[in-house]
Amino acid sequence: MKLSNREKILIIIFLVVILLLGIYKFLLSPRYHKISELKKSVNKNYEEIEKLKSNAVNEKKINKDIAIINAKIYGSVVELFPSIKEEKIIVILNDMIEKAGIECNSITMAKPEVVKLKQESKKNNSTKFILKDIVDEYSKIDTNKESKDTPLNNKKDSKVNEKDKNDKTKKIDIQAEKMVININYKGTFTNVMDFIDNITEYDKRIIIKNVGIAADGDKLAGNLTLQFYSVPKFSVEGDGEYLNWDFKNQYGKTNPFFDNGILKTKNNTDSNEKTSKQSLSKKEYDFGVNVVPISSDLPTTIMGKMGDGSKKSYIISDSPGIENIEIYFTKKDEKYYYKYKNSREYYPGNFNGTGEEFVTIGDTINISVLSCNRNSTEDNTGANLKIYNETDKEVVVDIKYDDNKKNRISVFKESGKVTVNRK
Repeated sequence: MKLSNREKILIIIFLVVILLLGIYKFLLSPRYHKISELKKSVNKNYEEIEKLKSNAVNEKKINKDIAIINAKIYGSVVELFPSIKEEKIIVILNDMIEKAGIECNSITMAKPEVVKLKQESKKNNSTKFILKDIVDEYSKIDTNKESKDTPLNNKKDSKVNEKDKNDKTKKIDIQAEKMVININYKGTFTNVMDFIDNITEYDKRIIIKNVGIAADGDKLAGNLTLQFYSVPKFSVEGDGEYLNWDFKNQYGKTNPFFDNGILKTKNNTDSNEKTSKQSLSKKEYDFGVNVVPISSDLPTTIMGKMGDGSKKSYIISDSPGIENIEIYFTKKDEKYYYKYKNSREYYPGNFNGTGEEFVTIGDTINISVLSCNRNSTEDNTGANLKIYNETDKEVVVDIKYDDNKKNRISVFKESGKVTVNRK
């Protein structure tokens, strides 16, 4: 059978079409399907990568928030005892008694107990003195001036009140271990005041609940009721001397109530130093800095604005060596601004600008620095605070609990008036 040219062309076209269909079905189609699956996988992997990035950012933020919260907790409980050790407390009191030179006739110790702490509410006394009203009116004294001059405190109080109104149902009972000690004493006026100073200036908080004083010849006699509180701490920096104590050693006297000898008088110390030490515990601070060893669970340095609930103003670092922190205060158009940075972070985001506006709590710009003793010869953690003060206010830096032999904290006064107090 002879095929015409037209039939030959049709057969060739048919064979080409079959060949193309075969190529598409057996070669191209599987590849296209695989490419499509790979594209879906790539897109899915991109989504997973974005989620991981987001989670990493969130985790970093959460870890920073946790570190800041832990640092705040550390700063809140650093002045409390980590535990009640009766033997250690007796030795501490005996040392205070000897330094003050008073006679101690008896010491009564109550058994430590766990108690719930309640915040004392201020009673609103509506009774007014008539003479006070007359004097206030005559002198044109605005009795509300103090509250008006502290807008930051008012804002804090309003926020606290609003929070209390919105969260009345949820209450948390705060607990602590408490021990009460009653001391009967006798000594000169100077001895007694030195003893009270020793108690109030001790690096752990001892509350003088009651004081009884009576004349006994040319001396004073009376009693003191002291309260000791302790809370468990996740970080015991600064408590090493208290906790690492060998109870088997011999301390103090065999009998602490006799053989006191001649009353000793404490060496007179500079009154300005006393005033400075006492004022440190009563101050309100604008900024806070924490410095701890690298072995701590906390970052080695944390700095932030006090009362910053958002934690945005906090910068942290975790370095085994010395961290350099630069702090800038400026005044512009009767407003005050701050900014600071360390080797890793800075605040605010636009660091080249003037900084973040703030309202000072008092007449000075106050910075609280919490440090602790070094725990070994290899503990080299510390911080250099470089302060640039371009304002009309004095910057006061109060350093507490720093190592006396090898300070962790060094302050460099780069400009303006800067005062450093060490406790």
